[in-house]
Amino acid sequence: MLNGGRRSSDGRSVHGWLKRGTRASRKLSRGRKCPILARMPNALFARDARQRVAAGIEPAPRGLRQERRRGFLTALAAISVVALTPIAPAGPAQAAPTPNVDAGFGADGVATVAGKPVDAAVDSSGRTHLLTTDANGITRLTTLTPDGAKERESVLPFAGLLATGADSTTMVVAAAQPGVRVHRVGGATTTALANRTIEVVQAVTVRQNGTLIVHAVDQDTNPSTHLLAALKPDGSLDPSWDTDGLLETTDDIRTIAATGNNLLTATSTNVVRYTAAGTPELALHTLPAGFEPSSMSASFITGRSANRMAIVKILPTGARDAAFGVDGLALGAAHECTPTARRAFATSNGATAIGHNADCGASRVYVQRWTVSGKDAGELVVDQVGTQQARGHSSGGPQSGGRTIVTFASAADATSAVRLFHTTAVPAYSPVASTRLLMPTRVGPHREVTLSIRGTNASAVALDVAVARGQAPGGVLAYPAGTRPPAVVTNVHNAGQSATQRIVVPLTSTGQITLRNASNGSAHLAANLVGWYRTNAYFPVPPTRVLNARGMKARSAISFAVAGRAGVPASARTVLVNLSVNGATSAGSLKLTPAGTAVLASHGPNQPGNATTRVTLGTGGRMTVVNNAPTSANVMVDVIGYLKS
Repeated sequence: MLNGGRRSSDGRSVHGWLKRGTRASRKLSRGRKCPILARMPNALFARDARQRVAAGIEPAPRGLRQERRRGFLTALAAISVVALTPIAPAGPAQAAPTPNVDAGFGADGVATVAGKPVDAAVDSSGRTHLLTTDANGITRLTTLTPDGAKERESVLPFAGLLATGADSTTMVVAAAQPGVRVHRVGGATTTALANRTIEVVQAVTVRQNGTLIVHAVDQDTNPSTHLLAALKPDGSLDPSWDTDGLLETTDDIRTIAATGNNLLTATSTNVVRYTAAGTPELALHTLPAGFEPSSMSASFITGRSANRMAIVKILPTGARDAAFGVDGLALGAAHECTPTARRAFATSNGATAIGHNADCGASRVYVQRWTVSGKDAGELVVDQVGTQQARGHSSGGPQSGGRTIVTFASAADATSAVRLFHTTAVPAYSPVASTRLLMPTRVGPHREVTLSIRGTNASAVALDVAVARGQAPGGVLAYPAGTRPPAVVTNVHNAGQSATQRIVVPLTSTGQITLRNASNGSAHLAANLVGWYRTNAYFPVPPTRVLNARGMKARSAISFAVAGRAGVPASARTVLVNLSVNGATSAGSLKLTPAGTAVLASHGPNQPGNATTRVTLGTGGRMTVVNNAPTSANVMVDVIGYLKS
């Protein structure tokens, strides 16, 4: 019992009152009062008059009653779905840092250089090249070793797009207005097309013979003229390419890539291959409907399709590889925003694309993987790595051993790079230090309170939810805000009974979770975040009852199948379930096999018991529940999700 409380003659706890500013150990006073919220962890004293009224502690004073009366009609229409605000709400909880990060890269997994990113590339040796411009307009090219240490840094005369020559020389290409400038790092700067007004250089690629193909746009014409210029290493035009080294077209070219000495170009609708002499071939290879190209390599065209990152695998002719994805098109995970794949490359396990979104507020960086056949193999969100948070402008490339370098804009005008392992190097479930999401809050019958959780890479969160001072028997409905409430409840309790249960709730992109008081009387709810389950490792399913054993005999056991039911695949080996027991006239608990000997859902006489637990299924995807009570009981098992492995 809390200090300051007392017991009645029948032994029940009676709440005392504390004077404002006094210690709990002092005697009760007649001064201004605050209630003690018994049996609730970290109970909060409501010190403000409005807070005490909102919590149902005191009646409203006259002025506040009049104010309420004026707003009554307005509030009446929304009262059934009102979200109650905690008395002192905690800020949104961070759910998940970026997984799979190789801590052996850079400093604790991340390498950061000054300046905003302009372009980045990973060469065949595994080195990362970061082209940046700082607040003073100084452009630098920083080269990182394969393990993320700074190898060298050069100050360049201008910023642009990176290209690597056949002799491994790094070049920077940019519009000169007029003309195109090419700077060979460690060498000279040359200018070509000085008689043309070039507003932008959209893409560059290097052919096998060492010539640089520059895709530039002259916007002085109507429609704009797209220029494909072939530049030799000395900066002069290559006369063997079309007309004196320059090909002009009004096709709306989005991106280009060299294949040997040939060139592939992609518009919004098709792919054209040009011969080594700059002659377009007659065959037009169409792109999938709805696909918007962004960049291109000899093997993939990257971009997006609606709200998904997407890639199209192509053959050297420019035709789609029908054996990959759906007629060459592979789609990534769906989003509320519209992320675009910016860089794609083949891996020993299939293909990987790196991209980011430029809408929905802060720009996030995504790494999408596909199998060799083009099936979705999972997406990773690069959010927080060490002290650096990803802010879009993504790039990167492959390293040996299936590892991936990802570069991005980070805080304070900086550019960062990380290295990711191909396989998940972390468990499906990650505990976190208990974080208060909801202080003990009085919630009316069938009313709701909304929790906010900010994080990425999480498919579900684990919460410790407590119920106390319930004025009627009932439970709690916990579900993602804006979705249909589940058909089954947690935290089953009698009137006046306290019930704390660790529950697992799916997490959507909104980060909002609703807790509903599923009873005919008010109750106090509290919630702490204690862990999270990783995306593509834990798969929530709509809570579904797989066992409803009324009057289960004392000390008896029931075996039943779970795999292949209620949204759980037949191949699943581990599931998460909610357990509840009631109707027992004696104290007891439940036990699950083959999960082990742990005692679950302990309960007193004539009191419900609850638990959420992970169960490894036995032969035939079955599990067994045992009623440990010496009397019969009603036992319910609801499946809520399963683990991939």
